[in-house]
Amino acid sequence: MFPNYKNYEISCKNVQFVAAFTSCLNMMAIGAIMGWMSPTLPKLKASPALADNPLTRPISSEEGSWISSLMPLGTMFGSFGMGYIAERWGHKKVLLASTLPFVLGWILVGTASDIAQIYVGRFVQGSSMAMTFGVLPIYIGEISQSSNRGGTSILIEILLSCGMIYSYSIGPYVSYRLLCGLCACLHLLFFAAFALMPESPHYLLSKGLKEEATMTFAKLHDKSIDEVRDDVLRMQFEMQQNRDMSSSMRWRDLARDGFNRRVVVVTAILVSLQHLSGIDILSYYIEDIFRSAGLDDSAVYIIVAKVIQVFGTLLSPVVVDRFGRKSLLVVSSLGCGLATVTFGAYFYLKSVEYDVTGLRTMPIAGLVVFNVFFGIGWGPIPWTILGEMFAPAIKPKATAVCTFTMRSVSFFALKIFANVSEALGQYAIFFFFSFCSMASVVFILVYIPETKGKTFFEIQNKLQSKNGAAKNSTTL
Repeated sequence: MFPNYKNYEISCKNVQFVAAFTSCLNMMAIGAIMGWMSPTLPKLKASPALADNPLTRPISSEEGSWISSLMPLGTMFGSFGMGYIAERWGHKKVLLASTLPFVLGWILVGTASDIAQIYVGRFVQGSSMAMTFGVLPIYIGEISQSSNRGGTSILIEILLSCGMIYSYSIGPYVSYRLLCGLCACLHLLFFAAFALMPESPHYLLSKGLKEEATMTFAKLHDKSIDEVRDDVLRMQFEMQQNRDMSSSMRWRDLARDGFNRRVVVVTAILVSLQHLSGIDILSYYIEDIFRSAGLDDSAVYIIVAKVIQVFGTLLSPVVVDRFGRKSLLVVSSLGCGLATVTFGAYFYLKSVEYDVTGLRTMPIAGLVVFNVFFGIGWGPIPWTILGEMFAPAIKPKATAVCTFTMRSVSFFALKIFANVSEALGQYAIFFFFSFCSMASVVFILVYIPETKGKTFFEIQNKLQSKNGAAKNSTTL
């Protein structure tokens, strides 16, 4: 049962914020899963084996790459079932249900005494992430009014970063098994808080629960039921226009329809470019990267840089309101490209045996610059766009495609990092990420529409009108 926030006399923006914040506690728990790699991998690789190593032997670089990459691989395999499950169960139930496999994954990882059990646990955690990645952006987009949808959506990236900071901060100072237990507790915190929140009014209407949808809509917008009846009727009419199409929409129809196919492809490329910025490598392997750069005392630098990213993300809504999402993505791409080329330059100089003793601040500066620019653009904005771009008829299937594509790129980056670093040098992969960031500027300018301040249906009308006016154009 959703609490009666009217008793506390808080505005609709605060009510929506509370619902969005508690749902995003799941992203904080996911951030802890991602951040777990950075302090744990050096412990597992240390030779001779540390007393804290549950495997009692050092792992190889290849085994380390599988521990990191099996998680996005699990998300890839779990992504396509989420749309169907969300349509049947509802967004809230799917998000709550994700707690069980997440905790199971931590039990497997935390009690492991062989590498295979860690592999299975990480794969289970990745499969559970598909439930969150496929549903959470839609849930937040549907409970938030258009004027503050950008503000609530950035909570995804903020709490994801906070979860990483959680693991980065405690990981070096507690045992392997205790870290796993402390990370698992975040999922239980999410479940306890989010259980009190409402289901999306859109989903309730889609199931014919008009009165419950009206009550929820009124609470989310801090209005009386009578004040929102017209809004709910309008929402019901707009959803009815898409219902017949949604019920008959099949995978092959999604591929055949030129407009829908175009929107899905553009959005899938956008969320993939987010990961081709280098964010996965600079989150999972950052402690290893700093050690190879000659910075042994790296934990403090990593935490500070991640905190800076959180502040950058907090600034994002203010800047977005002034300059728009598209412009901010361009600036973010340029900044991330500059940061990764800094990493590349440092490791190239190191590979040719140049004396880099006086340049050891370069990786630290690169990480800070990367986190600032990623935080204001690439971090939060793709999540917002993912929840905005799709018509209700194609949203479940389109989100599944984007999640699969995004996690495929993440798996690819994490799996090949160690191999490319050994074969070509770390500088090669950082130069590649820099190239991708610069190329993404062109893609954003040509293909990404500005969605700030528009409702779902205004966005769809704009996309449809642009598509009709420029069918032979290269722009969306």
